[in-house]
Amino acid sequence: MKRALLGFAIGGLALGSIPLGAVAAEAASYAPSCVARLKIATQGMDINRYRITNNCSYTVRVKVDWSSGRDSGCTTLYPGWYFESGSATGNYTRTLNC
Repeated sequence: MKRALLGFAIGGLALGSIPLGAVAAEAASYAPSCVARLKIATQGMDINRYRITNNCSYTVRVKVDWSSGRDSGCTTLYPGWYFESGSATGNYTRTLNC
């Protein structure tokens, strides 16, 4: 009986040490290669700004992941459409599927 309780306590301790955010972050996947990004020049402004364009033949739903600060929201892009995202506090990390 003691062995079973000890095993349960150790198992619970191991599960409690996994951050839930890490599991969610791994679940996100990169946007397809037909989704392009272009850094936009911002004259006199200290901001990172990118244009994300859907060059795919199908509709995609994507977001921009910034290294710090707030990520962009999920955006639906039809073929040929684009959106722009910027951050004053972070650097572009990647474009992800939503």
